[in-house]
Amino acid sequence: LILPGAGIAETGTPLFLGRSVGTHIKFTNRGNIITGKNLRPIGCGKDADLLCVVCASDEGKPFIAFVPSETEGVIKGDTIKDTGLDACKNADITFENVTIPAENVIDRNGAVMGLYSWLNLFLSGVSLGAAFNFFEILSAWAETRVIKGGESLKENPLCASVLAEVAEEIATGKLLGYSLARTMAKSEDYGGTEGEAVYTFAQMIGSRVHQSIIRAINRGMELMGSAGYAKEWHVEKHWRDIKTIQSHLCGIGADVPVKMDIARYFYHCKTL
Repeated sequence: LILPGAGIAETGTPLFLGRSVGTHIKFTNRGNIITGKNLRPIGCGKDADLLCVVCASDEGKPFIAFVPSETEGVIKGDTIKDTGLDACKNADITFENVTIPAENVIDRNGAVMGLYSWLNLFLSGVSLGAAFNFFEILSAWAETRVIKGGESLKENPLCASVLAEVAEEIATGKLLGYSLARTMAKSEDYGGTEGEAVYTFAQMIGSRVHQSIIRAINRGMELMGSAGYAKEWHVEKHWRDIKTIQSHLCGIGADVPVKMDIARYFYHCKTL
């Protein structure tokens, strides 16, 4: 999946809600031609058989194109060393006048919004799964650590306070995830999954879920000390994976694009 992202200095690219669309699509009698250079998928670019790409026409309208990776003109770069998600081998993708048939293009208004909405739901679920496992790891660690006086670490009021913060943040993320799932299931009440309302709530909730999870793991790692950073406990792996997913959802500008989405919807901004 190749999403809009940061722009390139001194180049003018179409924008999707403030995000630079680096892939161009041109409609011709010979087929639809896709071009783009050094595009970064959110994951699995090296091994993917089918690439889902957000692209834009000369007029700046966004489309979703499906490009088989064996198509002539698709060039995959070297494997990228990522911070997390090591199992998903990624690579930059270049499209050199790649021709795809018309049926490989989705041109519905709101299709890209819908793509982001579903992505927020699915990736929030993945990150919450990692958070639940972290909670299990932290609980077992706190249960078996004995502090001065012979009591377990979790019975110390200061440590218990930190453990409570972790549980609170993960529980908040879980409730928000359920809320987003219900919104998507009842999306017709809010204008559909490809509407601005569902898109905004998905962006808002997806961002908030990951903020909660990262705060929870940060506090838990502080309590665990060196064990939190040791590979055998897997906590640092969960942190790296979730941080990588968070960067994919929120964008290179941290959560700034999401904040602009929220302001645009609730305050009817015209120029953001």
